Amino acid sequence: MRLRDRRSFAKPEVMIIPMIDIMFFLLVFFMISTLYMVNLKTVDVNMPKAASAQTQMNVTYLVTLKKDGTLYLEDKPIEEKA
Repeated sequence: MRLRDRRSFAKPEVMIIPMIDIMFFLLVFFMISTLYMVNLKTVDVNMPKAASAQTQMNVTYLVTLKKDGTLYLEDKPIEEKA
């Protein structure tokens, strides 16, 4: 009986391309199946629509309080009403 030389045996190889293909397929499968599950659990909501849209102007006021307790709106003194 003749035995083979150890050098003549082929080294085992891991073929990575088929594994990448399988992982990509599983990723796509789970992404698509998750999208279908989300669509089944949603509720349609009718949002109200605006009859007319008006833009509001941003107005900045300068209020000044001095040491003596007087209030000023812009440059005009105002009285504090309690």
